[in-house]
Amino acid sequence: MSYFQEPDRFTYNLAGQVRHQGLPVANLKVVIFDQYQVLGSGQEEPFAETLTGARGEFSFSLRPGFYSIKALPDIQSGTRFLEKVVPDIRVLGNSSVNISLSTGFVIRGRVRLPQESEGEDDLRSALFAGMELVALGIEPSAYKVNVPLSPQGEFALVVPKGKYHIALKGRSAPPKASANGGANHPRFNFLSTGSDVLLVQDDEDITITLPGLTGFGGVVSDGAGEAIVGARVTLTPSMVRTATPCTEGMLLSELDLKTQAVTADEGRFQFAVEPGFYDLLIEAPETSNCFSYREHDIEVVESEGGTALRQYRLSKGNLLRGQVSYETRLLSQALVRAFSLDKKDGGDYLTRTNEDGQFMLSLPAGSYRVTISAHPKDSPTLSVGGIEYASLAPWTRIFEIDGENQLNCKLTDGTAVFGKISDDAGQARPGVKVAVYEDLQGEAIALATTDSEGRYGLFLSPGKYHLVVHRDFSQAREIEIESEPCEINIVWHGWSQIVFHLMGEDGHPVPRCRVLYAPYGDDYIESGQEKPGSKSGAVDYPHGFVLTQDDGSCKLTLPSGVYSFRFVPPQAGSYEPKSIRQLSISSDVAKKITLELKR
Repeated sequence: MSYFQEPDRFTYNLAGQVRHQGLPVANLKVVIFDQYQVLGSGQEEPFAETLTGARGEFSFSLRPGFYSIKALPDIQSGTRFLEKVVPDIRVLGNSSVNISLSTGFVIRGRVRLPQESEGEDDLRSALFAGMELVALGIEPSAYKVNVPLSPQGEFALVVPKGKYHIALKGRSAPPKASANGGANHPRFNFLSTGSDVLLVQDDEDITITLPGLTGFGGVVSDGAGEAIVGARVTLTPSMVRTATPCTEGMLLSELDLKTQAVTADEGRFQFAVEPGFYDLLIEAPETSNCFSYREHDIEVVESEGGTALRQYRLSKGNLLRGQVSYETRLLSQALVRAFSLDKKDGGDYLTRTNEDGQFMLSLPAGSYRVTISAHPKDSPTLSVGGIEYASLAPWTRIFEIDGENQLNCKLTDGTAVFGKISDDAGQARPGVKVAVYEDLQGEAIALATTDSEGRYGLFLSPGKYHLVVHRDFSQAREIEIESEPCEINIVWHGWSQIVFHLMGEDGHPVPRCRVLYAPYGDDYIESGQEKPGSKSGAVDYPHGFVLTQDDGSCKLTLPSGVYSFRFVPPQAGSYEPKSIRQLSISSDVAKKITLELKR
């Protein structure tokens, strides 16, 4: 087994061409993303971008790792090309990837305000500037695309032939409040819970009329009454009050119909929303030591005579601030996670370091396990068995938080923990999670996913840990890591992989079909309500759901047992739901499920 360190500055060339029907596509934007797995999630930001040359060529200089590429045609230039994403690109040396584009139909249109508001040009421009249109495929593909609106409310997009959900949503708020945020017309952040269904068989020109909107705004201040400028305010449709059927709740989640604002001068924010029920989250800026504020199921009713501003006061917390480095470098985008050891439900607080490697969290007083993980872009790489891994070990400590606390962390290279996950017959288990815990009552400090040959790799500081395969806490393995690489091959008993292929009786695959699963006799299938799994020593029979891909397939990994399944296709699609009340799972199985057409 080879084991060596790549120089930190070493990069490889990833090159390729973009073509359509064998012909090069020039001057097309190509964006690359660093595809990595870390605890928590952040906003997706491009690692680099470029334009294709005259022969459709592009290239990137990259460190070893995993990447995804997105080709972004410019619809305004008259192109009919569809966006194309190429995921799971492994860069272990100079590599090449070619992108083949396909065409679709052009949807152009405009958004208009209700008739009585048409004359207010300044209001319309302020509203449209913060909006975008999202198209989500129902059938035969789950193709999804977002496009911004112009200040005049115009839009254009390209989609494949099929049926789509069309919805309007607010764009993400800018990271900082503008200097003139207290002007006469602060940005109105739009939010609606409605969507239309559009059948696309040719180019289309459409007009969308907004529903009646009402104002919802507030003023954010601290405990002393001082205005908080730069707080991020997120408004989301209430899943409990807005979406009664589980299928509608799923649609709201997939469309991601939330909107954000940043408090401006005097701590003010304002939304333009459709009357209904919403969830509110206010997050204090990094410079503040105030807690976040949450409120659920806020009823917003139509109002006349302007927006009544609600008052929100954020409580003062205990600051945990610090800096993260490796050798002589400060690490940006490192993930800092504080998990409360005092709360039974586990208070979980996340942030990332800024460009200077600094972070700040506001926490209630108490005991916390603090875990810090580097972004792979800042981590040196090690090769284990010819596969590159980010080699910095996560840093974790238990802290008592009371008052202001300073934490300066230096990450170090870890010890390699690697191996293969296989079943009793010696068959590799690809695509399963491997998690490392210090305490099974806490949260994972490191994660990995097995590759096509069942191999995984992690880097840890010396110490004692629990190794858990795919939430199977009943078979957690205690390991002790020292300074030498440690190979741990695991024969994983009792869990099986079930592959469903969802087809309509017309022979077409069914994408975006929600496959719910639960132990036989449980009411989860009918209620559709999520139930958290346990981390006890007994086998945890999970509840949950997955979505089928464009080819109608999905994969589940479950412990042996008897389960019920319910297959819920998109509500606006052509197929009826179907249930399997009792299915015994004791080995790997692939099943074809046929859904009836709606009559």
